[in-house]
Amino acid sequence: MSTLNLSNLKAPLDKRLIVVVALVGLAMRLWIAWQPTDELSWRANADDAYYYFKLAQHLASGAGATFDGVNPTSGFHPLYALLLVPIFQYAGSDIDLGVHLALTLVALVSSVTAWPIYLVGKYVHSPLAGTIGAVAHLLNPWVVILTMTGVESAVYVCCFAWTVMVYARWRLHDQSLRGIVLIGLLAGLTIMARSEGVFLLAGIILDRLAVDWRVPRQAVTFAALCGLFATVVCLPWVLWSVSQFGSPLQISASAIMLHNYAAMPADAIAAFEWYVGRVFWFLPRYAYKILLFNLPIVLLFGFVIGRSWVSRQRSLKIAWSSVSQYLFLILPFMGITAYYNLILLHQQHWYFNALVLIFTLIGASMSAEEIIRSENVYLQQKYQRVATSIICALFVIVITLMWQRGLYPNQKDWSILGRQIASTDLRYERLGATDNGIVGFFCRCTMVNLDGVMNNAAVAYYRVHGYEEETILQFAREQHVAYVWDVGSWNFTSLDPDKVQIVRRIQFAAGMLYQIR
Repeated sequence: MSTLNLSNLKAPLDKRLIVVVALVGLAMRLWIAWQPTDELSWRANADDAYYYFKLAQHLASGAGATFDGVNPTSGFHPLYALLLVPIFQYAGSDIDLGVHLALTLVALVSSVTAWPIYLVGKYVHSPLAGTIGAVAHLLNPWVVILTMTGVESAVYVCCFAWTVMVYARWRLHDQSLRGIVLIGLLAGLTIMARSEGVFLLAGIILDRLAVDWRVPRQAVTFAALCGLFATVVCLPWVLWSVSQFGSPLQISASAIMLHNYAAMPADAIAAFEWYVGRVFWFLPRYAYKILLFNLPIVLLFGFVIGRSWVSRQRSLKIAWSSVSQYLFLILPFMGITAYYNLILLHQQHWYFNALVLIFTLIGASMSAEEIIRSENVYLQQKYQRVATSIICALFVIVITLMWQRGLYPNQKDWSILGRQIASTDLRYERLGATDNGIVGFFCRCTMVNLDGVMNNAAVAYYRVHGYEEETILQFAREQHVAYVWDVGSWNFTSLDPDKVQIVRRIQFAAGMLYQIR
């Protein structure tokens, strides 16, 4: 627990400034949510978001957990999917309204997350630390960009933040049985929001075992109860997944690993060299993205330290008493990092959301420590204003640049292609594609997911036959797909005509449709 004399904070927090920041953060998120969907589909939204939207449509209509209406799937995180169901049930055939409402939900959840972030900083260090963390979250342009992709990340980070807050409060002030139950339930929701939330649960339990190692009965009781109530939350999903597919694991991760390991050589030595090469390709990019996505808190901390370094004879004192309260987040950080860089060999922007939250919490406490050490009221007020100005300037610059460039420029015409298909007789055909969330959502037709991310049957097929262009088309034939869509990355020159044939080509701005038989 922090031993700082918080009476040094003589300059009160500028509450009007905090309110303005909260409104600006929410307004920017809502502005993005209500942009035209053809713009959203490449400037802000990930293709995976439209997997969720189409899935929610089918769940709302009673068709079950399926993206294409043909193959059942477990390739999604259930909490976010369930939250989307009433939205698309209400929107009905107005799919554009459904997208706007779904993104509005994302915007509201992301903004509300500032409250548990504030409480964590308040409990662990001071109200100033909470305020810095909340402001950094609301005005971090990368938090806005990563959450407005439309996938589950906003809900996941919100659950993650509430779990951290409740555990920090329990650890420092509460330690009641009811608190343990609440920690377990929230940890379960975090896992249902995104599977990697299990690392947070493990970090909390390990922290408790380390702190109470002299009282093992107390530590084991905490671990058992916390794990039990987390399991209660997750059990319906696990039972459903096992009963439907024979496994509690989501098929999306299996599909991604199947894709990423498809090029691994058969020779053991060559395979090891290939694997090491891939890991060392990912790690520097991973470190760069962590730094980039945490740029506001890095700049803020650098400003505060720079002022202290100059004004107080270059002395620097780290708030170890506060930082130590976040040690239970080391395991989630290491677990998430190892999973994506050593096992999955895959990185998406929204994979970094929990890591950004971890750095925000720690950086906020360290920055607050340095501000409070200055006993000059004028300097404390100036620090608040200058720090907020730095974050606001960065917020405007990055959001403007990223919106102009587009987060996914390669998806620029995909929604238009979907609408074009919906306006022709092709909507009555069964289509298939990889990376087909956007096109599959807007085409209002049956579009089979061929990469397996939202299709358990595809992964089962590729595990036997391998994952390459020819086997993808063979699977498409088995699924009675008449046309496959390609954005231009496939090479059909080496196809065996006895297994699959291309009989017709239809050119669109967003790629080619191939009729197969």
